[in-house]
Amino acid sequence: MGKGVERVSAAVVIAWLAFASGHRISADNPAGRRPSWRSARILDEEGLIRARHEWFLSSRRAGSDGRLAEKRFAAVRSAEVLPLEVSRGTAAKWVPRGPYSSTFGGWRFGNVAGRVSCLAKDFTNNILYVGSASGGIWKSTNDGGSWSSVFEKGGTQTIGAIALDPSDSKTIWVGTGENSSWCEEYFGIGILRSTDGGATWESRNGTGATTVADLSTVASIIVDPKDSEHIIVGGRWRGCTAGLYNAGAIYSSDDAGATWTVRLGNVPVTRIVSDPKSSKLLWAGGSDRGLYKSTNGGDTWTLQTSAPKGDVGRVDVAVAPSNGKYVYALFGSESSKAQLWRTTDGGARWSKMTAGRNACDGQCWYNMILAVHPTNPNIVYRGTIQLYKTTDGGAHWANLTGSWGAAQKVHQDTHALLIDRSSPDTFYVGCDGGVWKTADGGVNFTNLNSNLSLTQFYDIGVHPTSNDIIVGGAQDNSSLARTTGNTWALTEVTGDGFVSIINPVTTDTVYTASYPWDSGNGAQPSVLRSTNGIGGPYGWITDEGNGIPAGDRIGWVTPYTLDPRTPTTLFLGTHRIYRSTDSGSIWTQVGPADMTNGGQDDYLNSIVVASSNSQYVYAGTTDSRIWRSTDGGTNWSDISKGLPDGRVINDIAADPSDAGKAFCVLGGFGTAHLYEYKGGSWTARTGGLPDIPATTVLALNAKTIYVGTDVGVFKSTNRAVAFTQFNTGMPAGLVVTDLEYNTTTRTITAATYGRGAWQIQATAQ
Repeated sequence: MGKGVERVSAAVVIAWLAFASGHRISADNPAGRRPSWRSARILDEEGLIRARHEWFLSSRRAGSDGRLAEKRFAAVRSAEVLPLEVSRGTAAKWVPRGPYSSTFGGWRFGNVAGRVSCLAKDFTNNILYVGSASGGIWKSTNDGGSWSSVFEKGGTQTIGAIALDPSDSKTIWVGTGENSSWCEEYFGIGILRSTDGGATWESRNGTGATTVADLSTVASIIVDPKDSEHIIVGGRWRGCTAGLYNAGAIYSSDDAGATWTVRLGNVPVTRIVSDPKSSKLLWAGGSDRGLYKSTNGGDTWTLQTSAPKGDVGRVDVAVAPSNGKYVYALFGSESSKAQLWRTTDGGARWSKMTAGRNACDGQCWYNMILAVHPTNPNIVYRGTIQLYKTTDGGAHWANLTGSWGAAQKVHQDTHALLIDRSSPDTFYVGCDGGVWKTADGGVNFTNLNSNLSLTQFYDIGVHPTSNDIIVGGAQDNSSLARTTGNTWALTEVTGDGFVSIINPVTTDTVYTASYPWDSGNGAQPSVLRSTNGIGGPYGWITDEGNGIPAGDRIGWVTPYTLDPRTPTTLFLGTHRIYRSTDSGSIWTQVGPADMTNGGQDDYLNSIVVASSNSQYVYAGTTDSRIWRSTDGGTNWSDISKGLPDGRVINDIAADPSDAGKAFCVLGGFGTAHLYEYKGGSWTARTGGLPDIPATTVLALNAKTIYVGTDVGVFKSTNRAVAFTQFNTGMPAGLVVTDLEYNTTTRTITAATYGRGAWQIQATAQ
C-alpha cells in the first residue's frame, strides 16, 4: 500500500502528549465543530474521536447521496454473487495471524484486543458472548478464558447489540451496525438470528414495506421473556448526512422477525431497556429527543416531559432490577452539559442527581452506558471514558479504573456493562481495549482478552524475509508487532497507531506514526523511528528541527513511505512532498509548493515508490489528483487526466514490470474504483468490482492485481479485465485496509479493520 493511515490514541496518548508538551488539555470540544489540524492546537479525547470519524467518512462520502449504509448493503449483496478465486482446483485460503490480543508493555490492565460494543451471557450455562465494533461475535464457554468466532458468515463484522432468548439460550439475536451516531458505523445490515448457539445465522429483517434492514445501527434488542415471538429493536436509520445519523425508530415483531411494525418513528434510538419484573414496561433513549416510556410492551411510547428533552444529546437509561420504579437516565451531549437524572416512582417525578463533569468525564455523545446493581437501587455503574460507581443514587461518583496511564485497571472508552444478577458484585466491562471482569464491585479486575482478535488495523508493515514478523498501527491500541506467535506486543504508545514500516535492508530501523501534532505554531506530522529494532526506543523525526515546518495542511493520516531499493530515502506528504535521504533525520521539501487545489481539507493521502525503478514516485491527494516524479522525487508532473472529480486517492501501485504504468483505487460510490494509468491518462477498470470504496491496491505482476475494499479482497489475473472474490478463509464483509507483498516468501499480508492481520501464499499466474 502507499502507506496512508489513521489516529493516535485517545485516552492513553492524551496523557502522554500532555506530559511531553507541558500543555494543559481541555476535555470539551463544542458539539458539531469540525476538527481541523489547521485551527486546533491540541485535540482532546472528544476531538480525537471526531477527527477519526471525519477521516473515515471523508474517503467514502463522495457519490453516496447521504445513503452510505444502503449503498454498502447493496455492495455486500453484489459481492456475494461474484465467483471465488480458485487455484489448482482448491480455493486459496487466508490464514489469521493475530493479534489474538496484544501485550501492552507491562501496563496494569494487561492485554488489549480491540473495541467491544456489546455483551451478553447465558449465566445458566456459563456462555459469554462479545459483540465488537468490526470484529464480529465471539463466544466463550469458560468465562473468557478462551474464545471462538461465531459470526464468520454474517455478511458484516460490525455489531451493535446481542440478546439471548430468555426461554431458549441457544437462540441469539444480533443487531448489526455499531451503536453510534457517526457514519463510520455504516456497516449495518439489519437483524440476524441463530437458533443453534451461533453455529448458523439467518436474516430476520422481515418482508414487505417495513423492514429493519432500514437500520444502519442497532442500539438494543429486547426479547419478551413471556413470548419469544415478540421482539423489540431500536436504532438509527440509513441515510447519513453531514456525518451524522439524525433519525431512527423502534420496531416490534410478533412473529420472530418475519414482519415488523414501526412503533416510534423519527427518533434516533440509543438504548432500550425493560423492567426485569414486568415485560410490559420499557424505557428508551432518543438522541436529541429525550426519554420515552412504554407500558404496553413497546406498542406505544410516551415522552417523559418532566425529564430533559429536546437538544439533550445521546441518552442512556437503566432500570433497577430490584425495584423497577428506580430508573436512571444520562443525557450527554457535550460533557460540560451532561446531566444524570433519576426517578424513584416510575417516572411521575424526575430529579437531577448531578451534571457536568461529575455526570460524564467526556465524549458521552459517542459512548456511555449505565447499569444498576441487582439488589441495591442506589448503586449504579457508569461507563463513559472511564468506569465510575455511585452508592448514593448518582450524587457522587468514584473512579474505579484510576487515572490514565500505565497504572489504570481497565482500558478507556467504555461501551458495554453486564451485571451477573445472581452475584451482585460481579460484572463485565466492554471497552476499546476488549473485555474485563470484576467480582468485587470494581475493586479488582481480571483481563478476559486471551485470544480475542478484534484489532482495527489502519496499516501494516512486513519483514523482508520472515512471514512471522509484522508491524501495524491499531485504533486506540497504539503501535503493535508480531514476532513469533499470534499474541502481538506493544512497540510504542501512540494511542492510535498508523503507518508502520520495517526497513527491508537494515531491519533494525523501524518506523511508526501517530496523528499530527500541533504545539502551537501549526500542525506537524508525527512519525517516529527506532534504530534498535521493533521494540524501540522510538524518537520523533518530523518536527521543525528535522526540516518539516509547522503549519502545513495535513490530514488525520500522514502518508509516508521509503524507497524499497534504497530505503534510506523516504517520502512524506502534507499538502506537498518532503524527501529524506538519511532515513528520516533531515527532510527537504521537493516539487510544487502545493500539490492540491488549495482547500483546507486538501492534502496528500498516498505515496508509493515503484519497486522496479526508484526514479518513479507516485503521490495521490484527497482532491482527485495524482502526481508523478521520474527523477527520484525532484520534479513532479500532474498526471490526473481521466480521473473523476471529488474522489480521495486511497492508494497507488506501480506496475512491477513497467514503472511508467500504474493502478490507483478511489473512495466513494457511483464511479469505478480502480483506474489504470498508461499512455498519458487514467482508464476505469471495473471488472465486476462492487460499487464500494476501495482502500488498497497491490500489483503482483503485469497481470495479477489485488484490490482491498470495504467488503473484502478481489483478484484479477488478466490485468483488471475481470475480478473474482479472494476472501476464502476471511469472515464475510470484512474491511481490508492494506495489502503488502513479501517478494522473498511470496506471501501477501492483509490488514483488516476489526480482525487483525491475515496472510496467504501468492500463486504465480
